[in-house]
Amino acid sequence: MLEQGGGSDIDPLVIWADRLVGQIRDEMGDTWRRDNHLLQKFFPVESYSRLCPKDRKKLYNDNKDQKRWKGIPSKPTSASRLYSPLRMLMNNIICCCGVSPQNRLFLNTHSNSKKVIGTPPSPVSPTLFLAGVGEEFANTSAELPRAVARSGISPIEVLLDSEDAMFSRDRLAVNMHQMFQNQDNRRFAYGLVVTETVFTVYMFDHSGAVASQPCNYHQNPDQFCAVVSGLASDKAESIGFDTNIFSQGHYGRIRTFESGSNDRSTAVQYTIEESLFQFSSLVGRGTICWLCSRPDHFNSTFVVKDAWISPSELGGREFEGSLLHHAKSQGVRLGISQVQHFEQVRSGKDASNLDTVLHNRQVEWSSPEGKKIDRVHTRIVMETHGKTLDKFTSRREFLLAFQDAVLGMKCGHSRVNFLTNLLTAHRNLHQVARILHRDISIRNILINPEGVEGDRGILIDFDHAIRLEEASRYSTMSKIVFPFFLLHEPGLTSRILNRGRGVTCREMYWTLKDRTHIWTI
Repeated sequence: MLEQGGGSDIDPLVIWADRLVGQIRDEMGDTWRRDNHLLQKFFPVESYSRLCPKDRKKLYNDNKDQKRWKGIPSKPTSASRLYSPLRMLMNNIICCCGVSPQNRLFLNTHSNSKKVIGTPPSPVSPTLFLAGVGEEFANTSAELPRAVARSGISPIEVLLDSEDAMFSRDRLAVNMHQMFQNQDNRRFAYGLVVTETVFTVYMFDHSGAVASQPCNYHQNPDQFCAVVSGLASDKAESIGFDTNIFSQGHYGRIRTFESGSNDRSTAVQYTIEESLFQFSSLVGRGTICWLCSRPDHFNSTFVVKDAWISPSELGGREFEGSLLHHAKSQGVRLGISQVQHFEQVRSGKDASNLDTVLHNRQVEWSSPEGKKIDRVHTRIVMETHGKTLDKFTSRREFLLAFQDAVLGMKCGHSRVNFLTNLLTAHRNLHQVARILHRDISIRNILINPEGVEGDRGILIDFDHAIRLEEASRYSTMSKIVFPFFLLHEPGLTSRILNRGRGVTCREMYWTLKDRTHIWTI
């Protein structure tokens, strides 16, 4: 509470941290799950190297009456008394398992002077932090493990048995959110909450988080070794990385598998030039867009887009690449993104292993719970066009882009008329290809300065689009009528063009949208 006339004694960073924890707690909502078999699924004792007798004797007390790890206080007066002992123990375990500290290292990151650095900056830093190096860290070319979110493998929260485990869990979620925001190729990641007695493993992905049962690591030393060495594994896919996005020197690369001769898939490599967009929340589609180049296409650039799509969403939904391919096959070619390639991302060497939340969690899709949480990892390669609508240089440019991307031209109701006039986008998507976009916004319209009539504005981002087929419940809703009118108020266009220089893109956009019928149900 603020004191009268004396300012506040509360550290602003503490206030910021509490707000951020509350925000992420709300975003996670009811996505927390418990899997009593998580440790057996992902960290089976028999699959990991056990400590040799000599190393075990150095690190673990095998006395019958007091089996516990050496150096870990049994009755610490505060959680801080556990920080250094746990860090040293875990580093000793991975060292005994043959992991070099130059590749994987547990770091003490609880203090402001040692906190994990990320973009954007965060007031919350994990107690301990497992960092690494290698080509799987696509956003950094660091040569040694460092306390930066781009080099992160697992954040770890340490507390006492008597303290609030849910608060530590929420702090772990904040740190995990930061790590996902700084690593473009994160499919999932593990985190730990550790006390003086037990540890809990959390697995985070774009459907939320799943937790193991708490495990007493003093009574189960082999299980603790399996978890610690498993987190520090050099098998990038097993710790949540998409190995088709990787670093090579100072460049990030994306590998796709595109159809070549004889319908065989050929590996194609793109170079990341710039990050264009990233979905801000951990839970959800996790959409990321990159501007890329390709060595065999000189002077050409592409947009590569990744998203995690839920197959259990509204009827009529399908992947963006499939929708754009269908629109093109129906003759709608202008005013929409042109797809070069789309795929459902695979994990591992087996091409049949789709990268899905359920596959990664090892959950049966047939279960009601499985259908509810599943998401499929998709990747699309598209041609680049131009700047977003809010970057217009003249009101004429704005209006023409809006017209071509959204309104088209009202020239009758037959499919032939639309195809003849080659005026596309929102109207033709609905009336020709039977696709409803459902997310018209300033950021989803691109200005194409070199486009011909009908192609001066490009409608993008079909993440929320649906196909209006007979099987879709949207095609039978009697209240839906689609009379799209092009600025039907007399003189509206000339008034916008003649407005003063102070007019903003948002003002013009909403002026147009308010006077047109754009269904986004």
